[in-house]
Amino acid sequence: MSEQWAVGIDIGGTGIKVACVDWATGTLMDEQLRIPTPQPSTATNVAKAVGQALNELEERSRHTIPDGIRSLPIGLAFPGSIRRGKVTFLGNLDQSWIGEDVSTVFSSVTGAQCLFLNDADAAGLAEMRFGAGSQAQDKSVLMLTLGTGIGSALFTRGELYPYTELGHITVDGKNGERYASVSTKDREGLTYEEWAGRLQRYLDQIVLLTNPELIIVGGWISSQHASWLHLIDVPVPVVTAQLHNDAGIVGAALFAHQHA
Repeated sequence: MSEQWAVGIDIGGTGIKVACVDWATGTLMDEQLRIPTPQPSTATNVAKAVGQALNELEERSRHTIPDGIRSLPIGLAFPGSIRRGKVTFLGNLDQSWIGEDVSTVFSSVTGAQCLFLNDADAAGLAEMRFGAGSQAQDKSVLMLTLGTGIGSALFTRGELYPYTELGHITVDGKNGERYASVSTKDREGLTYEEWAGRLQRYLDQIVLLTNPELIIVGGWISSQHASWLHLIDVPVPVVTAQLHNDAGIVGAALFAHQHA
């Protein structure tokens, strides 16, 4: 059954999550492997950490992969954008990634073909295939990941428009993610009611600009939806993500399978 498997890797500013995924069902074949993001988090340093993680994942797996884990499609979700093969924007990693052909760097260092996509796009792909958007393939859907920043993924009739950065729109004169992200809530000590008021104003702008028929909200804060979701009032349904911390991994693996 290994022909149905792919590796999903979710690269964040503080941690890297890796797992082997059954791309047909969205199921993780083993428990997530988590390792810290190396500092400084240059592309080469992160690639070395990913290579070590692949070795560890293969050693501890309960499943046998005939040609080894590096023979599987490998997808990497990261907090940035790529144009014509090179990084053009980056969030919570070392800015030396800008201008790097990261697929070439990672493939060279890890000894495996590595395919990249944005982390919010990865989460959105997973939710559209296996989660909260699976019954909305004929609609325009906006996925937002709320955390350190605000990530976005925009779908029309099931097709992804990649590398949107809608977390950076201006709200009340401020960058959207500096205004309404979860890290801002924590940093400024906002109550759920105060933070939901900011999120409401952010969503008002987003709905005006993108006109979605469904909004899916992911990130850790989605698990606390009972504390804030009822305070949000926009003219489209807002639902929470279903795959939670697995979404980036599953989406990266699915992307790798589709594009390998």
